[in-house]
Amino acid sequence: MGNNTGSQTTLLQLSSTGSRGDPQQFLLSTILLTALVGVFVPALALITGITGPRSAIFLAGAIFLYIALILSKRWIIAGISAAVVVFSLFEMGVPLTPYVGGVRVEITPVDLFLIPLGLFAILNFQGGKYDTVFGRCSLLFALWTLISGFIAAVGGYPMSGIFFGINQFRYPLIAFTGLFIARRFTFRYFLAALFAASSIHFAFAVIEGLLGHSLGLTYFGDVASVGFMQNYQIGPLSVGSGLYPGGFAGTSRKLLAIACLLFPVALNWSLRDNTPTTAYLIALGTPILVAISRSDTGLIVVPVATVATLLITKYSNFLEGTFTLRHGMIATGIGSLFAGFVAWVVLVMGVFGNSTVRVQQYLLALENFSAHPLTGIGGYNFSSVVVSGSPILAETGLKGVHNTMLAYLTELGLIGASLYIAAAGIAYLSGLAGLVHRKEQVTQGSILIGMIAFHAYSSLTLVYQSQPVMLTFWMVAGATIAGSPLATETTGD
Repeated sequence: MGNNTGSQTTLLQLSSTGSRGDPQQFLLSTILLTALVGVFVPALALITGITGPRSAIFLAGAIFLYIALILSKRWIIAGISAAVVVFSLFEMGVPLTPYVGGVRVEITPVDLFLIPLGLFAILNFQGGKYDTVFGRCSLLFALWTLISGFIAAVGGYPMSGIFFGINQFRYPLIAFTGLFIARRFTFRYFLAALFAASSIHFAFAVIEGLLGHSLGLTYFGDVASVGFMQNYQIGPLSVGSGLYPGGFAGTSRKLLAIACLLFPVALNWSLRDNTPTTAYLIALGTPILVAISRSDTGLIVVPVATVATLLITKYSNFLEGTFTLRHGMIATGIGSLFAGFVAWVVLVMGVFGNSTVRVQQYLLALENFSAHPLTGIGGYNFSSVVVSGSPILAETGLKGVHNTMLAYLTELGLIGASLYIAAAGIAYLSGLAGLVHRKEQVTQGSILIGMIAFHAYSSLTLVYQSQPVMLTFWMVAGATIAGSPLATETTGD
């Protein structure tokens, strides 16, 4: 009976939202796994010349070694949590279905750790009003994405909407996991671990830029040297640029989306004492990534985010007070104006060479939204619409909607877009509440700027189809809510 009681107590402590794990174990596990799969495995693949599917044996060996180490140290929860953070940034997987309309269902390394930890976090969730609503919205968003895919398939669209919907169920799992990790190991250690996991992708992107070509590790999420390419001459150095310098997160545009989310916090931390080295890597690597990705949107978003972060860092003491609805309305207005400003500069002022094409794409998306306003045309189905409805757009290769909000509106309808906006909105308000009255207010304010920068960047870039990008966003959103004073407010039941 004594053993029984001990087991029950351990489970209760493990599932309690107030229980704390060892943050050092979590951070060390993240660094260890990042070194294994981000340095050791790619190096082994390059040295042996085995870079195709057969290189999975190296990855499997690294995962086996990692699991053996965390089991021997008894860092079970810390180790699994770290694995979710690390593998969420890799764009790799084993296909379970063939491609349909450009999308397929895969089993990925992150699934091995995310599914058990995410289900555990959901089943043992104890939250307040705002984090409960956030969790429900994330679950309903994934469910609706699948329903929308079925409705579209019945209406004659490809089954890609169904496959897209199946893949979306990773997002509520990682949203709840983000809540769990930030509560168990603290919000600050969560960000430090995410910086550590991200830094290897930034490092590989810079190396690829210096080499002027991809490393060729396509199985691990590296992309081939395709798309536009251009070399910069900086003194004796010839630095390459284009879509390929994206580490293992896919293209450079995808890694830059993640950078927009993390850069303000990394910059803020770099200006303070006791800063993790990886924060400097993100802070310095982001401007370099803007250059080697040749992203016009990034060239606008990152400097504005820099100025906003510096202002928050210097004048945060003037923002202390009580969080009110007025604060939320002001922040929403500022964020909307910023996103609108970016769109205006890029499209109306013609910063992009293909601005006219983008406008045509958005008009076609709105036309399809007007035909299916509630349910949408199904996830990933805009590509088939482009091919049949606009040969000009099909020739340019701009098939997916280069605007996350408009993409969800067109493909998932008002219902899907509203659920996403509700979940993201709670994350915004959580960051704002932390900025107004919280000990870590500058960090919370910086992550708020990061989320605004992320959505401003994604308003003109195709990132909503990227698993590493959206996994990172949902995970950061969950962690931000867990670290906010809003998470302590009860439901009133």
